[in-house]
Amino acid sequence: MRSLAAGNKAMVEMVERFSFASIVLGMIIGFGGLFSAFVPGVGQLSIVIALIGLGMMGASLLSMAFFLGTATEGDSDY
Repeated sequence: MRSLAAGNKAMVEMVERFSFASIVLGMIIGFGGLFSAFVPGVGQLSIVIALIGLGMMGASLLSMAFFLGTATEGDSDY
């Protein structure tokens, strides 16, 4: 049972790292797209890129919250 808890903890840490990296990447893409929207001649493409990046960030936040909420349910170790 202890090895199962250790594996669960390792899975939670891996998901946290992946989600944080995805959130940071989404922020970079999203805000980069928003700032490039003010550059003349870029057009609508930058707004589409910004929406994709911010959507990726939001999806990562939701998936991380759901996974961590279900993975740590009933565990007081972490």
